[in-house]
Amino acid sequence: MFDVDRTLRGFLADERNGRISESQWEALYRAAAKADGYDYQRLKSVVGAMWRQRHCVSAQRWNVFLSQIRVKLSNYGKGELLDRVERELLEQRSPESVKPPLSKVESVRSQKRRSVEVIDLVAEVDSGSSPNEEVLSFLGFHLLKTTGVSDTHRSLSIEDIVVPGADLAVLCNYKVDISWLWNKAPAIQTCRKVLVIHGEGRNDEDLWMKFLQSEGAIDRVRFVRPETPPYGTVHSKCFLLFYPHACRVCIHTANMIPQDWDSKTQGAYIRDFPMKEQQSSTPFNNENEDFESQLYQYFSRSLNGSIKVEVLASIQRYDFSSAGVALVTSVPGTYHGTQTNGYGCLRLKMLLQKHVDFVNEDSVAVCQFSSLGSIQKVWLEEDFHDVLFANKRFPSTKKKKHSEDIQLVLPTAEQVQGSNEGLIAGASLPITSKNVFRDHIVSRLHKWDARISNRERSMPHIKTYLRYAVSRPQSPLWVLLGSFNLSVAAWGRFLKAKKGQTSKGLKILSYEIGILFVPSLSCPAAFRLDYIPIYNLWSSDERSMWTRAKDTFSVSLSLDTEFRGGALNCDGNVGDAAKGSVNAANVSVVLPIPYGLPLKRYQGTDNPWTIECCSMT
Repeated sequence: MFDVDRTLRGFLADERNGRISESQWEALYRAAAKADGYDYQRLKSVVGAMWRQRHCVSAQRWNVFLSQIRVKLSNYGKGELLDRVERELLEQRSPESVKPPLSKVESVRSQKRRSVEVIDLVAEVDSGSSPNEEVLSFLGFHLLKTTGVSDTHRSLSIEDIVVPGADLAVLCNYKVDISWLWNKAPAIQTCRKVLVIHGEGRNDEDLWMKFLQSEGAIDRVRFVRPETPPYGTVHSKCFLLFYPHACRVCIHTANMIPQDWDSKTQGAYIRDFPMKEQQSSTPFNNENEDFESQLYQYFSRSLNGSIKVEVLASIQRYDFSSAGVALVTSVPGTYHGTQTNGYGCLRLKMLLQKHVDFVNEDSVAVCQFSSLGSIQKVWLEEDFHDVLFANKRFPSTKKKKHSEDIQLVLPTAEQVQGSNEGLIAGASLPITSKNVFRDHIVSRLHKWDARISNRERSMPHIKTYLRYAVSRPQSPLWVLLGSFNLSVAAWGRFLKAKKGQTSKGLKILSYEIGILFVPSLSCPAAFRLDYIPIYNLWSSDERSMWTRAKDTFSVSLSLDTEFRGGALNCDGNVGDAAKGSVNAANVSVVLPIPYGLPLKRYQGTDNPWTIECCSMT
């Protein structure tokens, strides 16, 4: 397969720079015809690339190519692979939609908009909708596919996230298995350059380099391990994929190892953004103005040298105004004064004070994580409590604090033992007895109850934080998804105020990244990437609907209680999706939180999972 992979990389590089010649098309044809051992993703990459440029050859030549590939696959008992590729790729688009470059919205309007999982969808409503009609919107929050769970719930695999043709791929993660990634997501092999920012050791890098050398790719992949203080880690988990006309941002919760993508409950935010010169002025620009600056700031602190210059320059080429969310990051360091608002828990607090309205009723904050640090009572019940319950008019009375409590989600030992993986699943829940068996922790423990998403037996590696009013558990005030576990290393430890300053300082040990969903930042997607980047301007109906809903404070977050995302369809174009909904005053942004609310408290017979439980027989 080496020849076809090498030829495909050259083909995609030339495609980025202009039109493909007939001789280049034929070269990829010959390499594809000789190759054996096709898997689905590699076949889709090759056939998709040749289909995009099939204007280079006659229709007869194209059909001959398909016939030869079909015969080859049938000889290996894989004939169904090409059928799947044709269904998902070839039959989905008309030839007119593939003439590069795609910069005009008119080239998109005549197409049928695919109902794929990585697109944000708006449910169509009747033209006679009343002002109280609710319109459903999906804001890039997905669960990752899990073995044994139906994938009709808008869940994603790594093959869905990493599609061919990126010029530069930036991968951040704590744990990395390069050989698994290289084969599981072969689209990564089509990138001109791959940067891996990781938390592993030097010995791991040596093993990765040996593997890449055997693959002939050692010159295209670079590894960076940012320095951290003692007890700190490079824990962020994200992809930045820079395509010629688009940037894909995916912030997720899975380590880059097979068990995290195959067996665990994980989450991801994924969104595609256009080049700045492609983006028109939008009514949502000001609300999302700091997404780019936060992304830029994070990578400026974690990188050095020429690769830092290249990544930062790449970020500045794209327009992130349709992010629909806020970025929350942690970077190791000690911060005082205005610096404290840039990272960790005080960044989250600042955002909540800016975007969350005052709630004059009892509410609950939920912390769901896969690892628990050494949490002191004063940090949890005072410092972090003030963060989780912050809003535009932060209530600081002792009575109010007492009525608004924090609930912690942790699987029981019995749940881990009875999971799909059995006790081995507990290796991804490295929680020690000394950290969990503390009165202020044990008294707040609640079970992992994920029957709602059919992930009851898929142990959580996802990390979510949210707050909801007790009277409305299905409509959270905000939700955070990211790499943050419940630890002071991740969120930050509070320091005494410096002389002459009234605010506390903050000390952070780890690199982390997460996404904050709040109604006031939500907006429809203006861009999507599906083998070829396509830029969609918002229709007048979409603008009117969202503007009206925001002006009347009628945008809200909603839990996907039925996991109905897979059943929603948008068979029309972007304008059709919102047609008739201009009168609808309520927009509900649906988030697939995998566990049910309200939570179920631990009972007397329940034992929290700890790593010491691995000795159970």
